[in-house]
Amino acid sequence: MAKKPTIKLPAGLDAAAAAAGGQPAASKQYLAAPVDNSQLQLKDANGQPLPATITGQQLVDSLKNTKYNGSQIEGLKQAVASIGRIPSNVKLSATGQITPDEIKAITGALAEAAGTTATGSKVNLVGHIQDVKNGTGAQSLYPDTTINIKQLDQPNIEASKATINDVFLSLLGRSASEKEIGQYTQKYLDYAAKNPTSQTSGVNKYGIIATPTASGGTSNRLFRGSQTETGIQNNLTEQAFLQNQVKSTGEYNAFTAAGTGFDMLTKMAQKDVGAM
Repeated sequence: MAKKPTIKLPAGLDAAAAAAGGQPAASKQYLAAPVDNSQLQLKDANGQPLPATITGQQLVDSLKNTKYNGSQIEGLKQAVASIGRIPSNVKLSATGQITPDEIKAITGALAEAAGTTATGSKVNLVGHIQDVKNGTGAQSLYPDTTINIKQLDQPNIEASKATINDVFLSLLGRSASEKEIGQYTQKYLDYAAKNPTSQTSGVNKYGIIATPTASGGTSNRLFRGSQTETGIQNNLTEQAFLQNQVKSTGEYNAFTAAGTGFDMLTKMAQKDVGAM
């Protein structure tokens, strides 16, 4: 059975995917990342305010402290639910309570935020949730993408055999051997692989646009702002390529020279006959 390919995510996004899925992350940098607590206002086990900058681990630990962080936890539950991290058909736990699935959802959002934050910078969980909600966070997930479309000539082997024989007959006065057919077919395949019949390259650039919502407000949506393309055509056909290859051989030069000499003798003979 063929082994399925795997996609290696950057460390931060790998951790985010694992946290959101409830699986142990191979890398848990988000737990050690500095987190902005100025908006969260989380408290420690004794009810004392935590510093303005805490670690991801401190945030996760604070989710279990419903006694002193009840309102903060309720706000985070509602926030992650608003961006779909908690399914809409799942009822949230009562105020002042939190379930393991809700902790998992908040932890997943934290890992996402850390994964899109520069190393060493403070993770803004509240800001990340707002960006996802508004759609502005989508731009970082959809960077400019490149365009590279190639069209290669893959000739039919039987057709190539006929083409090679035609070229040999017209330029060398004989059919090609099986060995020569194989050699010239491979030459053209190698050439065609490196020289597409057409190639389009360019870039798609994305941006954000404010879109009216049903409630009367606006929501930022991702859109493709521009697309630039450059096209290159290669009009050298298989037959023209093969003709160039054969004309560069010593046999062709010899055959041409012999043909020229034969034509000269023929003309001389015709002249002599006419003079008689």
